[in-house]
Amino acid sequence: MEIADKLVDLVDKAERYLAESSSEILDPHDSLFRRLAIDVQIMTGIGQFFSQKFRAGLAFALFERTGEPNLLKETVGVLPFGSRLLETDYCRLPRYL
Repeated sequence: MEIADKLVDLVDKAERYLAESSSEILDPHDSLFRRLAIDVQIMTGIGQFFSQKFRAGLAFALFERTGEPNLLKETVGVLPFGSRLLETDYCRLPRYL
């Protein structure tokens, strides 16, 4: 859980810094800034996905040891997040380049 929490913390910081820089940059349509923003968005999406995946893996390992059915429900929670990630701009990046 510590790794997942650290990833979430890093994702939050990256999103916050991106929002701050977006509001302070002179030309938000500048190609260099857009590429940087896209990279940060991709990395935060990946960070969110893997934090959920780590939590699901831990819940599954605990389920295998304890047999607690509520833990198994937590392992399935990562699947909707992964499918939502595929529906975002991360899969449509060529239109930005």
